[in-house]
Order: sequence, then C-alpha cells, then structure tokens
Amino acid sequence: MAASTPGPWGSPAPPRRGPGPRARVASVLLGAAVLAGLSVAAMGWGWQAMGASPMTVHGWIALSIGAVGTAVLAAGLMLLAFHSHRSGHDDRVESTESINERIRRRF
Repeated sequence: MAASTPGPWGSPAPPRRGPGPRARVASVLLGAAVLAGLSVAAMGWGWQAMGASPMTVHGWIALSIGAVGTAVLAAGLMLLAFHSHRSGHDDRVESTESINERIRRRF
C-alpha cells in the first residue's frame, strides 16, 4: 500500500516496511540451524530404531567433524566458483576448438 492511499479510516496509511536484510539473513540462518538440528536428531533416532549398536562419544565427534568439514569444503568451493566468475577468470578460458587447433599445429 502506498503512503498516499487512504487507510481504513480515511487517514493516510503509513508506509509498510518489511524486515531488513540482516533480519532476513538471520532468519534464514536460524531456519538452517533448526533444520540441521532436526536432521541430526532424526539420524540419531533412525540409528537407534535400526537396532544398531549405540554410537560412542568418539563416533559422534567423528561424525560431527566429518559433517562440518564437508560443509566447510562445499562452502569454500562455492566461494571460489563465485570469485572466479566475478573476477573474470571464466571469461579468459579458451574454447576447445582453439585448443585443438594449437595441438594440431604442434604435432
């Protein structure tokens, strides 16, 4: 609703403001953390429901390190891909035809 549009009682309605970018980022991160926690709880419940032997503290530590390491590696690789695209490294890549032509000329 625009500021000049009358409100329900004839007075101008105040401009609507949504959440700022930080609030949106915080809500997305909170949602991701809740989803990750629920996933870990579901995996633990599933492990116990299968009748498998209980995992020791060392197993949970190893599982946590592996999950965090995988997430960090994935984030790092995505960061490198975005950096390469933004800095123009992807624009300087030769086409396969020019590479094949250079190989043919060499041999």
